[in-house]
Amino acid sequence: MAGGARPVVVGKPHAPIFEMALERLGCRPDEAMMVGDGLTTDVAGGRAAGMATVWLDPDGGDQAPGQADMVVPDLARLLEFWKGARD
Repeated sequence: MAGGARPVVVGKPHAPIFEMALERLGCRPDEAMMVGDGLTTDVAGGRAAGMATVWLDPDGGDQAPGQADMVVPDLARLLEFWKGARD
């Protein structure tokens, strides 16, 4: 503790940065999805904030079960999936 104050961590993967973004966007965690290329930062932080998660992995790498809700190679594939889900 510097200066007698408890530190607040707001960087990824800690939930406060995601919660601040949700508040700024005016939406709840169940209305948002974290899309990112880092399992230990983007995906872990989104999950900690209660959001659905998408891992962008161009190599189709391995992940532990339950880490990300969806794995796509790129944003174009995610857009295709989203458009298909809306039909």
